[in-house]
Amino acid sequence: MKSPRRAFLATVTSLGAGALAGAAAGALAGPPRNWGRGAANGSPAAASGSEPARAATDEPNSPPEYMMLDHAVLERLLSIYEECVRRLRSNEGVSATVLQKTATMIRNFGEDYHEKREEEFIFPHFAPRADYAPLLKTLQSQHDAGRTLTDRILAGSSDEKFPLPESRQALIDGCTAYVRMARPHMAREATDLFPDLYETLAEKAIDDLSARLLKLEQQVFGKDGYERMIEHIAVIEQQLGIHDLDRVTPKGA
Repeated sequence: MKSPRRAFLATVTSLGAGALAGAAAGALAGPPRNWGRGAANGSPAAASGSEPARAATDEPNSPPEYMMLDHAVLERLLSIYEECVRRLRSNEGVSATVLQKTATMIRNFGEDYHEKREEEFIFPHFAPRADYAPLLKTLQSQHDAGRTLTDRILAGSSDEKFPLPESRQALIDGCTAYVRMARPHMAREATDLFPDLYETLAEKAIDDLSARLLKLEQQVFGKDGYERMIEHIAVIEQQLGIHDLDRVTPKGA
């Protein structure tokens, strides 16, 4: 099986930097399969009716696609943490409920589901290789540290008099530390670990792993559970006023 990572590097070398975006789009595993976790078609064009909707299938994504889709969900939760920190620092209003819901989703989805999948289905394939040992050790220790931070955030946002002066700074520190750790953590997994599955596992093993990941997802979330979670995140973004993506577009650039 040809290494997608090597194919990507070869393409970039031969075509130059101008081809980087196009090469990256197909680098991991060709066109994504069942992109959007089984939605009929996750593209904005399909939602607006400008292109025919494709029928949903049960064909699994590749393992890196599953992991990186999870990362995209977690990025939205991290953005909520950042807005909560901004509001706490400026004494603007942020409700305990928002922090509780966000931290609970990070606990249930990010830690109890996504990270457990990594620890059970991804990390063991690299464990026998000494060259991956430092990275795996750090990734695991960060999983553990993240759970400790989430415990603190859940505890600090549960007080009836939220936010108490003494808990305000602890919440700021906890959310800031989580975001600061999680972003490079996910980036390193996406560049230095997930793509290497294609060099570590045979094609059949990749397909078997994809099927297992899909089965687990359906067991945990049900048919539309993943989409419902995205809807819950969108509601919080609306409450905080960070739902409009254009708000972060540099003006005059």
